[in-house]
Amino acid sequence: GLRRADVEGLAERARAELDRQVARYRGDRELPEIAGKDVVLVDDGLATGVTAEAALRALRCRGPRRLVLAVPVCPPETASRLRAIAHDVVCLHRPAVFFAVGEWYRDFTQTTDEEVLDLLGRGPARASR
Repeated sequence: GLRRADVEGLAERARAELDRQVARYRGDRELPEIAGKDVVLVDDGLATGVTAEAALRALRCRGPRRLVLAVPVCPPETASRLRAIAHDVVCLHRPAVFFAVGEWYRDFTQTTDEEVLDLLGRGPARASR
């Protein structure tokens, strides 16, 4: 029931957020070379898997030797669909009844930009060490 203009507006906001995250997280560093290498894409869990699918397709275009998706939880049909894109999908738990990824975690709070930067070794906690 969305109008084309609504979809285009949502897509533009999503692109702007992606651009912001890339600039903040990667800075001026180049993408790593993955052609001919084994690549493991890790996600905290999948529901529909559309974001993981987009990431797999983007990675696949860069020529990895092997592309593996690793997730702790996802519906069986999502894992099956993504096997057509990845060389393998490793999923620890594939519940038949699945509503949301967060239901499988005790704490599923959003990771902040600052936490991501710290984990990448670019945040203030790492800079002071």
